[in-house]
Amino acid sequence: KMSKSKGNVVNPSDLIDHYGADTLRFYLLFTSPPEQSLEWSDSGVEGAYKFLKRVWHVAYKLKNTECPKDSIHTDTIPGIEYEIENLIAQANRDIEKLQLNTVASACMKILNSLQKLTFDQCQSHHHAAIKYIQSLLILLNPFCPHITEYLWEQLGLSEDICTQPWPKADATKIQQAQINWVVQFNGKIRLQILFDRDTDQDTIVEHIQGLPKAQTYFTDKTVRKVIFVPNRLVNFVIS
Repeated sequence: KMSKSKGNVVNPSDLIDHYGADTLRFYLLFTSPPEQSLEWSDSGVEGAYKFLKRVWHVAYKLKNTECPKDSIHTDTIPGIEYEIENLIAQANRDIEKLQLNTVASACMKILNSLQKLTFDQCQSHHHAAIKYIQSLLILLNPFCPHITEYLWEQLGLSEDICTQPWPKADATKIQQAQINWVVQFNGKIRLQILFDRDTDQDTIVEHIQGLPKAQTYFTDKTVRKVIFVPNRLVNFVIS
């Protein structure tokens, strides 16, 4: 515990002078739920600062990437929109429960998804990328009001960030066509495969048995039973 008598009190003014108020706010809310105690970590403050620098860099990357005049504006970004829409949905669920630390975590994961975009993708999917950086800034605004308002203005977005509607996940985009299926043999995970959602047992079993990388587990073995969990896993009981 921090105590003046022990001389281990952290002066917030010093941290604000060095990192800015937004960094300190984000660190405190990310590290622990408000009603719980936390173990102070100077390296954790540095990590929060680096996260906000990454937000800054992604925002300016999109600001400086112009969409080609002859391109078609789209609201989709193949490969990452499923991740982001799910994270927006998670953030909405958690903020209703005042679980602010997991909302902050969702924001960090959204940023990770946006950082996957190449320069060409920023151009070809510019409209959708701007939409998602908007969502990220709005989600972050209660945590980091200063940097998010500044970046909002720098991106030339309309009105003030505080007047914007709260981001809502697009339910139609959350239903990803393909998902990761876990493949087990005698209860041990051996493979993970990307395959169609809602596939029936016979179809996916046939597909797995035809995979070259699965052959080693079937060679000279007899399949005694197949345990099938829809949209999650297939477990082959072999001997």
